[in-house]
Amino acid sequence: MTLLIAIIAFIFILSFLFITHELGHFLVAKRVGIPVVEFGLGFPPRLLKWKKGETLYTINLIPFGAFVKILGDDNPQDPNPKSFWKQSLGKRFLTAGGGIASNLFWAWFILTIALWIAAILPAKNFVLIQEVNKNSPAFSAGIKSGDLLIRGNGQVFKKSEEVTQFTKSHRGEEVEIVIRHFGKEVKKRIKLSNDSEAPLGIVMVDVSSGEKVAFWKAPIRAIITLGEQIYLTSAYLGKALVSIFVGPKVPFEVGGPVAVWGWVYQFSAMGFLYLFWLAASLSLALGFFNLLPLPALDGGRLAFLALEKIFGKKIVKPETENAIHGVGFIVLIGLSILIAYKDVLRLIGR
Repeated sequence: MTLLIAIIAFIFILSFLFITHELGHFLVAKRVGIPVVEFGLGFPPRLLKWKKGETLYTINLIPFGAFVKILGDDNPQDPNPKSFWKQSLGKRFLTAGGGIASNLFWAWFILTIALWIAAILPAKNFVLIQEVNKNSPAFSAGIKSGDLLIRGNGQVFKKSEEVTQFTKSHRGEEVEIVIRHFGKEVKKRIKLSNDSEAPLGIVMVDVSSGEKVAFWKAPIRAIITLGEQIYLTSAYLGKALVSIFVGPKVPFEVGGPVAVWGWVYQFSAMGFLYLFWLAASLSLALGFFNLLPLPALDGGRLAFLALEKIFGKKIVKPETENAIHGVGFIVLIGLSILIAYKDVLRLIGR
């Protein structure tokens, strides 16, 4: 049953993320007066289609995505005065940033709902393994970052303090640890080390659905929480980039749809409210990722528009910019395949 729920949740969350992103571009383009040629759910071949106004709406065979075709976006020579490249810089900037804004809005909205629900439901607490030290007992036993610590010698763990007390009181002994790995409970026989600080060799964090926030405070709390996530992510990326040149090296890992499947499977076993938190975090992550000034991403388009504003003219021809984004898209696909390969290896424990 957990697997079925996880599959349904995975399809829904992944589709929701991409649909809302493209919906942001669609709504902003409509609002500023740039015609939208097509808005599609999924990718062709087409299953259903209908036209309303200037826009063709389609439902397509390949799921997990959506797309929007804006008039003239891929053809700078389009003679229509309403086409994308003939619009003011402000209108093009708003349209390019519409997807990012949509992801941020939905992250806030979902998190607000999660806080409202959490205020009326009993709390569920878990101990999440954040990091596994190399050459530690946990590492040797195959315990992974993202696993949940459930029990030790029959003792149920609800807080990381309980795990710390348990492991320290059994230093040097063989114990039975039960973890939850992608929705399944797994028993491990582990001989703890004599380390006085971390006999198991892990870094833990407490996760709970029990934050009680007043109804009117939930939207504000959601903004603060998302702001904290953006700050921490930005700081981490900054350290990772600096470490490339000056060290010490900071591990830099990203995940694709395969990793998202692993997260959904794990979180679905924790309860539906955790899926709300996951969806909000993923929506924020998608918006943040698209903000990066890289070709093919919305941030790359926004960067070209910013340069156009600074210099008072286009620094490259629209055709050249589209070609740069095209090359960036190919590179992005290649990276996605590599990330998916690494995610599969991570899921099977290699």
